[in-house]
Amino acid sequence: MTMPGDATFGSGYSYWGGNLTLAVVNGSVPVWRLDDMVTRIMSAYFYVGQDPKTYPKTNFNSWTTDENGYFHFSPQKGYGLVNHDVDVRADHDKLIREVGAKSAVLLKNDNGALPLSGREKQIAVFGSDAGDSPYGPNGFSDRSGDMGTLAMGWGSGTTYFPYLVTPLEAIKARAMKGRSIVQSVTDDYAYDQIKAAATQASVCLTFVNADSGEGYISIDGNQGDRKNLTLWHDGEKLISHVANNCNNTIVVIHGVGVVLLEAFIEHPNVTAVLFAGLPGQESGNALVDVLYGDVNPSGKLPFTIAKKRSDYGVSLKNETDVAFPQEDFKEGLFIDYRHFDKNSIKPRYEFGYGLRYGWFHSP
Repeated sequence: MTMPGDATFGSGYSYWGGNLTLAVVNGSVPVWRLDDMVTRIMSAYFYVGQDPKTYPKTNFNSWTTDENGYFHFSPQKGYGLVNHDVDVRADHDKLIREVGAKSAVLLKNDNGALPLSGREKQIAVFGSDAGDSPYGPNGFSDRSGDMGTLAMGWGSGTTYFPYLVTPLEAIKARAMKGRSIVQSVTDDYAYDQIKAAATQASVCLTFVNADSGEGYISIDGNQGDRKNLTLWHDGEKLISHVANNCNNTIVVIHGVGVVLLEAFIEHPNVTAVLFAGLPGQESGNALVDVLYGDVNPSGKLPFTIAKKRSDYGVSLKNETDVAFPQEDFKEGLFIDYRHFDKNSIKPRYEFGYGLRYGWFHSP
């Protein structure tokens, strides 16, 4: 058993298969070490009773979403029912919603902009990140697209959404209880329509995002990792257009990690900023729980947000001539907040930062 398997997907070539055999033959890897490897694998195999004659058969196939297919995909051998569509969700949606709400990080909250009172006269919602993808939540293979609200990154470790509650639909459902008017513009570049809606609203909820994932997928030049720390879809410009026309602009960021905030964080009309991460299928419901104060945000930043990219002390490689470029980590342990402390750099928001709606004192 070799991990991660093929050097390149489907090639049949492994870094360790033939090389490990050769290493044992020439003596550079002793036989006792090979025995040790085998023992570690096979002991788990026998411990869970994974004998093919008695071990439960698989009830799903990772190679196809069809109910019927080949039992052995690569050689295309055996055909029959491969996906039994067993519902294993139980009440996981409740936990997903709870985790999504509790992990949201409140970065800014001027003049008690949040939580919303539930009696807002008119709410305006902006940004493609607030709504549905025109292709649906599973419209891109391995989530390899960024259209609609971002609730999951991309790559081979992703899964299918059984459903995806968008922020816009959850906000509309909640706003109806207080008879608030809700307008929305989910085209990030419809600036005339954005201005018209923003000037009428008492609160403007603006949604932006930044995505990333595994390196075999490239989106807009971002091959796996992001090529910069800015928002996608000209998010900074969207926020600016809203904030210039609405004195109560609340920004919600769905993102995979650090994004630079300097383009809008000190705008006097940006009253609140909430980093909502990648919340999963209950995205909108979890967000509404925080926006309306049903859940007091308790998330803390797992990274430092700098004022500019160079503050991190490392450069990004956007182009390379080799598949796996060499990167020497000469900084040792002085990464993230340790780097900032060592070099006396003041960040915008430090590692572990996160606001709450009020102060609570133990008795």
